[in-house]
Amino acid sequence: MNQKGFANIALVVVIIAIIAVGGYFIFVKKSGPITQQPTPNPTSTQTKTPVFPTPRPTPTNETVGWQIYRNDKYGFEFKYPPNSTIEPRQHLNYQYIRLQNYSSTDDRKGLADGEYYLEISISDNSLGYKSSSQSCQQSVVNPKKVELGIVTGYRGYGEEGGDAGGIRFALCAERPEVSFYIQGTENNEKAPLVNSIFDSFRFTH
Repeated sequence: MNQKGFANIALVVVIIAIIAVGGYFIFVKKSGPITQQPTPNPTSTQTKTPVFPTPRPTPTNETVGWQIYRNDKYGFEFKYPPNSTIEPRQHLNYQYIRLQNYSSTDDRKGLADGEYYLEISISDNSLGYKSSSQSCQQSVVNPKKVELGIVTGYRGYGEEGGDAGGIRFALCAERPEVSFYIQGTENNEKAPLVNSIFDSFRFTH
């Protein structure tokens, strides 16, 4: 290859190099610096799941709207149906309180559905009353021990009979010098009224 041909080739290479370098700088100038945007850190947002209270079945309270009988002297109380009458009585050997929710005399025979009567006998030795020779537990048929507030008593069935028939249920308790015998009668084996009264019976002081 002669000297002239070599010079031509060198010139072409130089021109290509100049074009390439010039094109690169033009491209960089137009593009400008690329600033890398910082990647935002996701804020940890705690999504609170709403907590709903677990629905509970509404308890059936048979004594809603009932009245409360309180005896401050002997420290007991209980609930009773509002349509009841209360009649305190006095006997030779004990004090006596009778509740009933029907209007009739004691010689009535047979209780209708929803009717009851309750007899509370209180034997206070300090007043000269004579307690029964039977213990509290012995005076109840098929007795089961129960807690009556601050006093322990026995609960079961009462003696058969009664002035108005029906099924008799009994509750008793003993305190120093005083004994309590409660007998409820209802013409229903489940005795919803009498048993609700017994359930509410408490000694408070």
